[in-house]
Amino acid sequence: MRSLFVDTTYNNIHLILEEDGKILNHRKIKNIIKMSDIFNEAIEQLVQDIKWTLPEIDNLYLTTGPGSFTGVRVGVTFAKTLMLLKPELNVYAISSLQFQAGSGDAISYIDAKGGSVYFAVYQDGAAVIPDQILEQNIAVTIANEFEGFESFYDMAEFNYEQNYLALKGSFKKINTTEELEPTYIKKFM
Repeated sequence: MRSLFVDTTYNNIHLILEEDGKILNHRKIKNIIKMSDIFNEAIEQLVQDIKWTLPEIDNLYLTTGPGSFTGVRVGVTFAKTLMLLKPELNVYAISSLQFQAGSGDAISYIDAKGGSVYFAVYQDGAAVIPDQILEQNIAVTIANEFEGFESFYDMAEFNYEQNYLALKGSFKKINTTEELEPTYIKKFM
């Protein structure tokens, strides 16, 4: 089975092509200002490098946020478009916080601007504290209670390929385009 992984939830594009548990190609484009302008070209180049076409993809795995508004929308819109063009495509989604945390014991942060962070704590890949938005100082106080947990910030420095392979079973199956929604965690006052 041929699979494509897409993460566009922060200021980067991360793409992985995998077949039967083996990573065949991957691409990381960092610090993007206009993601929607380069996303399609990045996907096309990735699949062309190994002489695949998008219609040959059997499974699509993606992160659905939280993250930047535009970044999250780019990935989700791409997935919905593929679902309409290829109804037999299997689509799977995961929170960007869970993906960043990986399958171990980890605290996951993503900058939510204005002194707030998207925050979650995972133990063995399962949520101990679910995805939420907190003031940064409160998140740090909570995180201090989880001694020995690794901390990850802003979808930056972790092994995407390793996390993808380790978490494939944790992605949620999406059956309809209506089920595939971007995740925006908002702070209500």
